[in-house]
Amino acid sequence: MKRFAFALWLSAISLNAYADSANCHQKANTPESIAATMDQALQLKQQLNSQSDPVVILVRQGQDMSSRHLTWSHAGYAMRQPNGDWRVYHNLNTCGTAESALYIQGLYEFLADDLVNQSIAVLRPRSDIATALQTLL
Repeated sequence: MKRFAFALWLSAISLNAYADSANCHQKANTPESIAATMDQALQLKQQLNSQSDPVVILVRQGQDMSSRHLTWSHAGYAMRQPNGDWRVYHNLNTCGTAESALYIQGLYEFLADDLVNQSIAVLRPRSDIATALQTLL
């Protein structure tokens, strides 16, 4: 039952994200915004490195979903690489379309989108699930 509930929740998030994928505005980066994102990526990396998890789930607020009573609009799997870097595996819709693609990015790129706010939540799956995800990714 928990798996079904999770799948239903994930589907709802995906549909909501698609509904807002027509919002195609692009904000120009400034030196200040780049520095702030780099600082946030470094802090996130330090937080992730403070634990031994090989895989975590990162959620962010890329869109304002408050009208749907949701906080988070996007999630990705972050996997620790042998060299200590983290790679985030996540699916993104092409702006204004029903098409999507898998992206594999570093922490900076994952955070560099025009986010509604800079809040990031880190979910730590059980070790057996993390191991399965590590094998899958």
